[in-house]
Amino acid sequence: MADRPHPIIRAVEGLSTLGAFLSAVCMLLITGLILVEIVMRAVAGASTLIASEYSGYLLVALVTCGFGYTLKENGFIRITIIWTRLSPKRRNQVEIGIGCMALAIATYACWKTGLLALESYQLGISADSISETPIWIPQSIIPMGFFVFTLQLAAYVAGRLVSSPTR
Repeated sequence: MADRPHPIIRAVEGLSTLGAFLSAVCMLLITGLILVEIVMRAVAGASTLIASEYSGYLLVALVTCGFGYTLKENGFIRITIIWTRLSPKRRNQVEIGIGCMALAIATYACWKTGLLALESYQLGISADSISETPIWIPQSIIPMGFFVFTLQLAAYVAGRLVSSPTR
């Protein structure tokens, strides 16, 4: 039972996996939008007029929703030239320190992007495009993605603190 993660950590990992699923859906939607745009231009000589705008929104959603899962799966780039020279204990200490710094940055990013979306909603700001999309809608996905990333970072740091090597 010692290898089984805490229920809270499992729940956070489940949220991260949900984020990865949403990222995949965004990728499919981007592909579909581009395909529709290509076909419309080739066949009808017309445009959707929203493909590039909505593809941009979906790209931001794809990235931010995938942060938590990328961390969960150790997908972020690491500088191994230094890493391999550290003892397991020192490596764990560095991971905890870096994790805490990343946690502070992600928390700040979550807070500020949440305020940005709220302000856009309160001011009724719409995209300066033909669709006139209320800008708070795509903006609100960003703090949600950062929130899941923040939770995953907290779970990561907690896991490192609990399984701290002695050497």
